[in-house]
Amino acid sequence: MKIYIIISIYSRIIKEAVKKIFLQFNSAVRWSRMDVDKDVVIGPGVILQGAGTVIVKSGCWLEGNSLIEVGAQGKLVLGSNVYIGRNVTIKCRGTGEIWIGENCSIKENAILICEAGARIDLADHVFINHNSRIASKSQVTLGSGSSLGVFSSIAPREAGATGSFYCESNCYINDYNLLDITSSIIMGRDIRTGIFGVFYTHNHSTEGKESIWHQPYKQAEIVIGNEVWLGSHVTVLMGVKIGDGVVIAAGAVVTKPIEEYAIVGGVPARILKMREE
Repeated sequence: MKIYIIISIYSRIIKEAVKKIFLQFNSAVRWSRMDVDKDVVIGPGVILQGAGTVIVKSGCWLEGNSLIEVGAQGKLVLGSNVYIGRNVTIKCRGTGEIWIGENCSIKENAILICEAGARIDLADHVFINHNSRIASKSQVTLGSGSSLGVFSSIAPREAGATGSFYCESNCYINDYNLLDITSSIIMGRDIRTGIFGVFYTHNHSTEGKESIWHQPYKQAEIVIGNEVWLGSHVTVLMGVKIGDGVVIAAGAVVTKPIEEYAIVGGVPARILKMREE
């Protein structure tokens, strides 16, 4: 009778442990502060390391060969049903924090790096496509239902720059987009960009004959309103403000502010007509 009771107790303990987390062959978990909910799967070759705080909610799935690293005072939170693909890199350096909402997907070879004192926030249902990159030295926020396309990048382009990025809900940043957050980029809701979009928040001075690369750079934020549609190969330069409902033709270079509901095109971009007409 005693033997049966002991076996029964240990059986329940083992079942609870298996229910809580599935660690597959060749994974390595080296964490001092890790809170993992039930039904979490960590695939083969995944490396989770650091002395920071990690919270993983139920239903998360981490595919193989990913690297997740959190600094001593950093924090990583994965909401329920988050999927992380193969060969993904997630790093919270120092006091950096990354918060990933429910039902998010981060596809293979994506990179999320958060520097000390900075933060990355992905709201619920955000999709980060494969080979994309987010690097935050301040604040990067993607609103619910937003996505970042294949080989797209949100990151500063100058050393020491601390610009931020913010987009509201349902923003679709297409493939091969470059979003320079040397200064900040602010986007409203329901924005669509075409492939190969470029958003540049800084530029080098061209005064005199001194090498351009040795001259200081200028910077200014980009602000884009709600329900804006940008075609493929559009370039938006520093200091530009784009009003709600604007449509920008493929290949345009936007150098000046655009009023609401304008349709623009050309190099440099100019108003072709208004949408009310």
